[in-house]
Amino acid sequence: MSTSEDAESFVAVSQHSGTVVARLASFAVESAAWPKAQERLKSLLLEASAPVVIDCRDLRQGASEIVAPLLYDLLVAGRRQAPRVEIGVVGKPEQSIGASSAFLLPTRFETIEQAVEALTERRTTRVPLKISPDNVADNISEWDRPRFSFWQSASGQILLTILVAGLTFGLVGYSASVSFSKPTLPRRHGTEERDARIVIQGNVQRAEGRALSPDHGAVVLAWPNTPPVPKFKLTAAQLFDVPELPVLASLVIVQTTGEGRYAIHQAQLPQPTASYRFLAISKTAIRDEPPDQSTLTALEQFFEDPRQLLGDRRYASQELFVDVNVTKDQNFVFAGL
Repeated sequence: MSTSEDAESFVAVSQHSGTVVARLASFAVESAAWPKAQERLKSLLLEASAPVVIDCRDLRQGASEIVAPLLYDLLVAGRRQAPRVEIGVVGKPEQSIGASSAFLLPTRFETIEQAVEALTERRTTRVPLKISPDNVADNISEWDRPRFSFWQSASGQILLTILVAGLTFGLVGYSASVSFSKPTLPRRHGTEERDARIVIQGNVQRAEGRALSPDHGAVVLAWPNTPPVPKFKLTAAQLFDVPELPVLASLVIVQTTGEGRYAIHQAQLPQPTASYRFLAISKTAIRDEPPDQSTLTALEQFFEDPRQLLGDRRYASQELFVDVNVTKDQNFVFAGL
C-alpha cells in the first residue's frame, strides 16, 4: 500500500454542506500511523477553501493528549491562510483535556451538523443592476441646462451661514475645554504586575486505589522543548534534601503547597510563547520498578543523568504549549507502578 493510500485509511475525507469533514480512524493515533495522519490533515488544510471539521469521535479515550498540539497548529495555520479557513472539532465530552483549558483548541461540537451550521457563514451579495437597452425615457435630460438648488437661494445661504457659525463656535469651545482640563493618564500595567501573572497552575496528587490525595512538597519542573547546551545537571537530592530549591538557567523549578497546588508565573518562564516540557516528581511516593525507558530516553536530551534526577520516586511528564497571555491548568497524578 502506498503512503497516500495509508493516509486515506487513517483520515476519511468527505463533503457536508460545503464543509470539508475529516474523520480520524481509531488507529490513527498509533505511533506508526500518527505521522502520516498529521501530514494528511496539514495538506488537507492547505488545499481547503471552505471550513474544515475534524471528527475525533472514533479515537480512544486519552488520545486528546496526542491530538491537541496538532489541533492548535491547524487552528493557527487556518487563521493565517488567505482566505481564512475556520477549524472545528467534533468529539465527545470525555475526550476533553482536564478542565478543557490545558490547550487553546478549536471549538468542540457534539455532532457534524452542529459544527457545519456554526462554521458556515451565509454570504449575501448585491444584485447587479441591469438596464435594458429597449427602455427609453419619455423625458429627455438636458445636461447642459443650469440647475439651481435650495442651497443657492437666499434662504439656503442664510441657513448655511448659521450652520458654519455654530460649528465654528462649537469647535472653539471644545478646544478651550480640552486645553484647560486636567489630563487623565491611561492606566498601564507595570512590570511587577505582568511578572506576577500566573500562566500555568494545577494540582499534583497521588493515586491510592480509587482515592486521590494531594502530594505536599512535590516538585514540578518546566523548560522549553529545545535541548539546552550544556544539559541540565540536577539530581533528586538537590530537589528534596536541601532547604532551598536550586536555580538553573532556562529551567523552572516550583514546589507544591500543603494542598498539593503549584503555580508558575510569567517572570519565571524563559520564553513567553513556546512548547514546554513538564516533569512532576513526588516527594513521598516511591516506585517499586525502574523508570520507563522511553521516559529516560526523552529526558536524556535535556538532563545529564535522568536516573539520578528521578531516583526511586514516582513521576509524571507532559508536553504543553505555553502562551503568557493565556492561563492554563495542568494537573499531575502519580499512579502506582
